[in-house]
This record gives sequence, C-alpha cells and structure tokens, in this order.
Amino acid sequence: MEPISKKTLYSAAVMLFLIFEPYNNYAQTQGPLNGLTFVDDASIGSDVWSTPANAQCSDDVCSSSAGMASSSHYLKATGFGFAIPGGAIISGIQVHIEIAFNWQPNSAAVENSIRIVKGGVISGTNHSTGAGIPNGPISCGGETIVTYGNCTDLWGLAWTPADINAANFGVAYSAAFSAMFGGGNARIDHIQITVYYNGNCISPPPNAGCAPLPV
Repeated sequence: MEPISKKTLYSAAVMLFLIFEPYNNYAQTQGPLNGLTFVDDASIGSDVWSTPANAQCSDDVCSSSAGMASSSHYLKATGFGFAIPGGAIISGIQVHIEIAFNWQPNSAAVENSIRIVKGGVISGTNHSTGAGIPNGPISCGGETIVTYGNCTDLWGLAWTPADINAANFGVAYSAAFSAMFGGGNARIDHIQITVYYNGNCISPPPNAGCAPLPV
C-alpha cells in the first residue's frame, strides 16, 4: 500500500471541515442573559418581593420576601434581550436563580412555583419540586445558584424565535414559607436565562456578574 500524501490528507481535512462546520454554526446557545424588567406579581401567594429590580445583577444586593406559613408572590423577570435568528428551532430553556433562605429556628422555605413567562403570561410546567431553598447568611451575599430546565426542556410549551426574543419573555419564581414560630426571609440576588436552539446541548456556566456573557 502506498503512503497517503500530505496533499490527500489536507484535501480530506478540508472536505470534513466543509461538511461539518455548517452544523457547528447552526446548533447554538444564547446566554445566560440578564433580565431588564423585574416586578412583584400578585397572581400567587400573599408575601411581597421587596425591590424586585435587585435581582438583575449578582452584586449582593437582593430582592427579598418574608413570611410565615404562607407563600410569596411571583418575582417576575422579563426583557432578557435574546436575538435568536429566524427559522431556528428552539431546543430548550434553562433558568439560573441565585437564591438563599435566611434560616430561623424551626422555620423553612421551599420552592413553591417556578414557571416560564411567554407573551407576558406566566405559564408552562411548574418546575418546583418542593425542594428547600439553600440556607444563607443573615444578610444578602453567599447565595446559591439553582438551575431549572435544560437543553431539551421546553417547559411544556411550543416556541418560536419571536417568542424568545420578545421583551415579555422571562420567568417567574414563588417561594413558600413554613414555621412553628418566627418566620423566614427568602432572597434572590440574580436571575438569568439560557436558550438552546437547533439541537445544541453544550451548557455555558451562569454568569457571576451583571453584564451578559458574549453570545
């Protein structure tokens, strides 16, 4: 057998690049991105989120909700600034929430309702498992990033790029509190969303800062 020439190897490498590179460009991820608009939404629960806009950046300045044997309103975040190209097929949506519970004796806080916001409406499957919110120090700082959804999770809804790119696309979070006495305080420092499209399943890490990661 004759040895393969460098020219033949080079030609084969170029051919493989031309075949597979379009697929690499086609399957993409945008995010994680930060929201622009944060509001307290009273469509659930009774406990208000203070200063909702504090959830825009990971800066140890939090939005908080306190209660006892009750549940919070939704902290609703929208305006994430996605720019998914037309014709793309949405594969999955992932939400990152930097959160903690200010623990008190005989008290606890758990996930109550975590839903996507499509067209300004809180909808889709509830991603709460009833899990406990991670404990944190008394003041804002030291929160834990909890992730909901994945690269194939559409939250029970059908999506177009226009739905994702809309200013009223986002996520809503509600906590529930239980206590024998006293009470507790749940706080959110940061909310981000990552969107996967055209079959991509490579997860970028949540951004620790306030500026969006490069897309």
